[in-house]
Amino acid sequence: MKIKYFLTLLLALNFVSIYGQGAAKKDISPESPKPDLVFGRLINDPFFGLNINNDKFDETLIKQKIEESNRESSLTRLIEAVELNPDDQNLLRELGDCYLSQNKTVEALYCYNIILKKNNKDFSIYTRLQAASFQGDYIRMINSKPREKMDNLHFFQDFDYIQTAINNSAPDLKESLALQHYIYLLRLLLIKNDNYGINSSLTKDESKILVDAEALLKNIKTKSIKKTNISYLLGIVNYLKKDYKQALTELEKSLSRNELDVFKNEDILFIKGILAKNEKIRN
Repeated sequence: MKIKYFLTLLLALNFVSIYGQGAAKKDISPESPKPDLVFGRLINDPFFGLNINNDKFDETLIKQKIEESNRESSLTRLIEAVELNPDDQNLLRELGDCYLSQNKTVEALYCYNIILKKNNKDFSIYTRLQAASFQGDYIRMINSKPREKMDNLHFFQDFDYIQTAINNSAPDLKESLALQHYIYLLRLLLIKNDNYGINSSLTKDESKILVDAEALLKNIKTKSIKKTNISYLLGIVNYLKKDYKQALTELEKSLSRNELDVFKNEDILFIKGILAKNEKIRN
């Protein structure tokens, strides 16, 4: 009975996600909508933060598992596996990750909360709960009208999940978890910048966020955090500070051996465009 109820609820959640907007047919394609700002789109991937925070989390392997056939069959197999093994927390986590990769945040939250009820000492679940919770609100904001985006920024003051993760983690993980918190704040500042343009000014609190984020990034001691990710985030910080030359330097460093990274190259071209425009104005 418990298994049947679990499967029915998951399928119902999936149905709501697919048909909730009045869609004419099922769509669980790799093209599921993601937030799309002009600059810094890479950190809109909810797994970007999780990969920063946990050296045991392998984003590449998860994506390979999800894309080894197609998303629909991946979900089907995982749901069937969870139906047969409802107490397997690893399967539940993987199912939640599969949903989150498609921005199906309601379903992801459901899976993660089941794990939380069984094991509230697992800090990694809190990081995933924060990722799914933030992503759901973030997508709704991105799709709202420009004025509504700014009016709704106050909805993002609740970072209890990530704070709980920080409080429950080992000392050597607190630094990387704190960085995830700053990633969320940078995403919000990018919304403001995207909405008002590069001439927008920062409040005192917003400026402090950038100062503190930059200080953390420049003094990272955690070896599991990739240097390319540190450079990329420093590029975003400097962009928000309007130091476009330093932003370009950091973004180019972040490419490292992966010079074909589409999102990073788009950001580099965007910054070069700003610098060229500023140079033209001076001349």
